[in-house]
Amino acid sequence: MLSEEEVSQILKSTTNIKHKAILMTIYSAGLRISELINLKIKDIDSERMQIRVESAKGNKDRYTLLSPKTLEVLRVYVKKERPYHFLFEGFGSTKETPIVYGKRSYRTF
Repeated sequence: MLSEEEVSQILKSTTNIKHKAILMTIYSAGLRISELINLKIKDIDSERMQIRVESAKGNKDRYTLLSPKTLEVLRVYVKKERPYHFLFEGFGSTKETPIVYGKRSYRTF
């Protein structure tokens, strides 16, 4: 378990906007990597400040909280990276062929 200060230090030291958005989303929403990988842009509900997680543990859908700070970072990330389908897409993803960000890619940052 990390302290609030340790989490803050990790986020401050992360300069890549995609990596920062991933870390903030996982931490603030309490997501598993498998849940994060499958998030779609449409799963972010900024009006209700919720994230819809499809096929979560036990193959059930659920909702989790979306923090205001995470939403701010996600907006910057989406504006910069322009994902097509998945919130976090893999290299070479196109509108016609969306590619999921690889599970192993998360371990590199």
